[in-house]
Amino acid sequence: MTVVNEHVGVRAPERWVVGDPRQVAALEVAGDDPYFFDHPLDHLPGMALVSGLLDLVRRAGIGAPEEPGAWLSLSLEFPAFCELAGAVELEAVPLPGATALRAAQGGRVVCEGSIGFREQVRPAGSRQVAATAPADPALVHRHRPENVLIGTPVSVGAVSSVDVLRPAAGHRLATAPGAPLRLETLIDASRQFGTLLCHQEFGRAQDTTLVLLGLDVEVACGLTGDVRLSRRQTAVPRSRHKSGMDVLVDGAPAGRVDYDYFSAKPAVYRRMRGEVAAP
Repeated sequence: MTVVNEHVGVRAPERWVVGDPRQVAALEVAGDDPYFFDHPLDHLPGMALVSGLLDLVRRAGIGAPEEPGAWLSLSLEFPAFCELAGAVELEAVPLPGATALRAAQGGRVVCEGSIGFREQVRPAGSRQVAATAPADPALVHRHRPENVLIGTPVSVGAVSSVDVLRPAAGHRLATAPGAPLRLETLIDASRQFGTLLCHQEFGRAQDTTLVLLGLDVEVACGLTGDVRLSRRQTAVPRSRHKSGMDVLVDGAPAGRVDYDYFSAKPAVYRRMRGEVAAP
């Protein structure tokens, strides 16, 4: 059985275990994918793991992140780098009130967490997203302009905010005009906003690598209308820090995204990847 769509390919095993509640699939990501490999990487990006797990959730009928009428809770940790070589197995296991998610490579867990859905009606947005100049690609660590998913930040007092931009037609994350944003778009847009803040607000050098350690998403499903991310300025954090931002739809609260990051200078990142010996 093969499960493939235009967003992410997840290939199921040839045999399913009767009575086993698990849903298992293999992640397939092309090495020349213009979104996941926007620029040269020495590992499989975290967004590929997130997208693969969410695609498994959709395909297995566990939940529909883009269908209005529910509230979604997603929590993921990334305990190890996922290497470019080596099969990646995705797994979803039903639990009381949630579904456990896991991605493993060579017997090592590279991403794990859970996702849950609960009924909660939120009025759908109605305003069209205004045209906003995209943020500087360098500040969000993107090379291809079409992969920039946030607008130029606007600051009012101690609060900074950005528009979440809809990917153009033909992009991996594109949706039809007026259709809800894919959850991956919101997650990556918030990651890009956090990256921009690390440089503009926290003064991190441009060659800093931001290593994703975890993320938590609490958001209404099926976001349409004018989607924005908003964050109150804080003191400059340590190298490892947790920060987040509120999700607004047409100005009304619609959820929150929080990240756990480690800001690594080039020499530190090389040690993390085993390229040089630790002192």
